[in-house]
Amino acid sequence: MTIATMHNTTVEARRRTGRRTLWLIFLVCLAPVLASYAAFYLWRPQALANQGQLVEPPLPVQWPATQAEALHGKWVLVVAMPAACDAACEQSLYLTRQVRTLQAKEMHRVARVAVVAGDDAGAASPDTELIRVHDAALAAQIGMGRVAVVDPLGNLVLRYNEPLDGKALNKDLSRLLKYSSLGK
Repeated sequence: MTIATMHNTTVEARRRTGRRTLWLIFLVCLAPVLASYAAFYLWRPQALANQGQLVEPPLPVQWPATQAEALHGKWVLVVAMPAACDAACEQSLYLTRQVRTLQAKEMHRVARVAVVAGDDAGAASPDTELIRVHDAALAAQIGMGRVAVVDPLGNLVLRYNEPLDGKALNKDLSRLLKYSSLGK
């Protein structure tokens, strides 16, 4: 073996090592990108972060004209009440009041509404709007005996069944207020 042949063999070995190193660096940089695409498109998580029942697609809520302006631009906690409010209904009213209070400095962005299906219902709590629905359309949209969250654009986005879990509602509402710039 001559010196020129040994030199060529050494140069070729270095080139192969250099190419392998370059490909290895390329693959190491490309792997996280490919893994993220695979995770996003192939392995979507089944569990959602929200505690309430997500309404898909969001349903537009038609407030009565007298309350529409006061509720526009606010997150609204809606309690659909029967004509005679029972213990579960009173508990839902109480918990929505507590959840609104827990929002502290963001409390001004949240309103509470009690939707009543009928004329002979009693008064709701002091900071709750009382809406009497004669055609029961709004109460049916929310679902009697349920609590719902309406976004500032007027869309029904979350529903909660009775008995209401105040911690779950608080967690969802806190997250909505934190990550949304909507609402006054």
